[in-house]
Order: sequence, then structure tokens, then C-alpha cells
Amino acid sequence: MSTSKHILVVEDEALVALDIQTQLEELGHKVSAAAAVAEAADILQSESVDVAIVDWHLRDEISAPLIDLLKHRQIPFVVCSASALEELANLFPTAPILLKPFGADDLLGVLERVVDSEGLH
Repeated sequence: MSTSKHILVVEDEALVALDIQTQLEELGHKVSAAAAVAEAADILQSESVDVAIVDWHLRDEISAPLIDLLKHRQIPFVVCSASALEELANLFPTAPILLKPFGADDLLGVLERVVDSEGLH
């Protein structure tokens, strides 16, 4: 990603969210973070987001409504999960899926592919 992007990170585990946010901010990106679907939807209402990183299983919910909103707004996204990989691959056959735990190189590599494929560079 050659230019700075606004990235929405939806992750309910605070340390994981902070780690992702720190990595992205160190690369010059603006990051908005949310721990729940409603919080992420509020951010999408008030801010222009280029790409989203979405954990599939949040505390008491799954991210399906948020992903529907991202699709509707044509915002590219990456789905993260420690489980349910087969289910996610069936639900989102064209979306990148990151298996948790993932490293910085994995995260940045998949974001690069998403941004490049969407013409956001």
C-alpha cells in the first residue's frame, strides 16, 4: 500500500486490536477501532473508511451484519477468525480470510492484496 489508508479494525480482544492498530499506524495509516458490530456501524456512518479488518466472532455476536454493510458500501474487507474457516470460505468465497493468530507479515500481505485488487493504491 503506497499511500495512507483509513482502516477500520473490528476486534473484541483489546490486546489484539491494539497490536493491529499499532502496526498499521506505524506504517502511516489512520485506524479506527471497534469492538462490536454496532460500534463499527457507527464509525462507518460518520467516517470514510478505505478497508476493514473484521473479526468474525465478537463477544456475543458474529460480524455478518457488518460484513453486509461493508459489501453494500463496497468497502473491501478481510475476515479474521481462529475457527470457522470452512464456514467463512463458503460464506465469503472471494474475501481474504486470516487465520488467528496471524503475524504482521500475513496481515500486511493480505491488506496489500485487498487494496491492490480494489484499485485503492
